[in-house]
Amino acid sequence: MWQPEESGATNHSTNSLLDGTATCFSSSRGEQLLPNHPHLDMSHRLPDFHKYPRTPHLFNTGGTAVTLDDLVHDMRSNALFFNPPPHLRLTIEEKIDGANLGVAVGPDYGLTVQNRSHHVTAAHHPQFKMLPNWLAEWGGELYTLLMEPELEGGEEEVQPGERILYGEWMVAQHSIYYTRLPAYFVAFDLYDTKHGKFFSRKRFRAIMRCLAPSIPIVPAIEIPPLAKTPTISPPPPVDSIPADSIPADSTAAHPIPADPATSTDPAESLAIPAALLAVPPDSLLTPATILDLLQLKSSYAPDVTIEGVYLRLDEGDWAKHRAKVVRPDFIPGNQHWSKRAITKNRLRAYGGEGEDEMN
Repeated sequence: MWQPEESGATNHSTNSLLDGTATCFSSSRGEQLLPNHPHLDMSHRLPDFHKYPRTPHLFNTGGTAVTLDDLVHDMRSNALFFNPPPHLRLTIEEKIDGANLGVAVGPDYGLTVQNRSHHVTAAHHPQFKMLPNWLAEWGGELYTLLMEPELEGGEEEVQPGERILYGEWMVAQHSIYYTRLPAYFVAFDLYDTKHGKFFSRKRFRAIMRCLAPSIPIVPAIEIPPLAKTPTISPPPPVDSIPADSIPADSTAAHPIPADPATSTDPAESLAIPAALLAVPPDSLLTPATILDLLQLKSSYAPDVTIEGVYLRLDEGDWAKHRAKVVRPDFIPGNQHWSKRAITKNRLRAYGGEGEDEMN
């Protein structure tokens, strides 16, 4: 049965940071390692490239939700999300509309930044012009997150490139105009290259709260178990988002495995009426519930409907399965936003004030 995110679900994790029996590791090593100019330039030695995996749709809502190259979960996988076994923990989060960005520490301890297909610098595209300033402001917490153990004395030293923080780079408007962003980078995933796995939601939130508390995380969507009235939890509490997979266009690419239970042919998945999806009668999460979630307003744009939702199933410390559901009238930004002048999203801290366009 599905359990709300903060319910008393069985904790299969062995990480005592998660159950409150240990305290966060605290040191200034991140600040000590931080170079004077932490932003990426191509003089830095680059870490191996780990492309963020593609996320399959849980089901096709119709309209423009699913494109020709998208992945879609098969019916067997659907059932896993609607009625997960007790050892899997389900979370639902808002899917936000930005540019995928990964941050890692390179072999020479310089911070490196990548998008889905290659490493990037401020010169690659106008939307990345603010990267140097952002890295200068957040470099200390980024180094601490990417290089420190989770617990004091609790694990061996973390090596450069062992962790990659993924998030949405939200400077440029794609399809949705965000007016109340907490920052221009919103984190949603942490990848462990040593184990080849993503952190579970609970572990991810715990390490972010301990080592990078100022970096915002995509908000979780909570469904009260009785009223079943969906709400999005407010941003400041550290709550999060997403994953996906294919090899990168880099000779040093290390593709992250995709969720295996997917159909790669969107033609096999024409829009499925919710009533036709096979869901156990005792399930608390149903296709109809998910379709209701797609009517929610965004945490970061109060007058705008969310792009979609992101669902995860975790087992212990690690992410196990993932899926997304996109509203049927959503038009992916990569079809049009990059062909016009860039409109800059707005930060909540500045009351929606700022430049409207970027060159």
